[in-house]
Amino acid sequence: MSSEYILQYSVNDAFGALNAHPEAARDFLGVLSEYDPDKFAEAMNYFAGNIVKVVLSYPTQPPPTQQAVVVALVLGSEAQTEGYIGNDMGSEEEETAQGDPISLTQYFGRPVTATFQFIVFAFNADLCIWASRAIRWALMAQSDRLSQFAGMNIMDISMQDWAPDKRYAPDIVLRRVVTVTVRETDVYSIGYGDFITDFKVRVVDPDTIHPIFVEE
Repeated sequence: MSSEYILQYSVNDAFGALNAHPEAARDFLGVLSEYDPDKFAEAMNYFAGNIVKVVLSYPTQPPPTQQAVVVALVLGSEAQTEGYIGNDMGSEEEETAQGDPISLTQYFGRPVTATFQFIVFAFNADLCIWASRAIRWALMAQSDRLSQFAGMNIMDISMQDWAPDKRYAPDIVLRRVVTVTVRETDVYSIGYGDFITDFKVRVVDPDTIHPIFVEE
């Protein structure tokens, strides 16, 4: 499964969990609850009444309402190393009914480092802050699961405010970016029998990777 989808599903699951358990906002807005309880209550009410969704690539329209948040997931960069990790990570032979080998498949791995950006679009600065903090919380809370079940290691998470998006003028649409750098190993196979290269599919169980809250 592509990294984009794993990150999208993981963060979307976290926003769904926040909708069901808005009190979890205390994990990433805890200081706000002490200094401005009313603002914190406003944030919890927002997550309780709205499910923020991550979409792939840049949105073509501004947020539909003043209280809506749009989160776009885009690829900043992706790079692979020059060489393979081992010339032969493993091999499989396919056989005919008579037991004669007809093809040989070898598996190769190559480390990949990629940077993705979650771009939060909103008309309200509070919404940008709440959503961006929730995204960082979601990535940090699920980092172990992403590493164990998807082979994705989170190396770095950072945030930055961008200037309002001029595409939506005269509307002033604010933007905050959560940048995450991940490292994983792409594994693919080369079939020598028919000279067809095909990718080895990672089996990902969404029920195992994502859940932050477990109902007892």
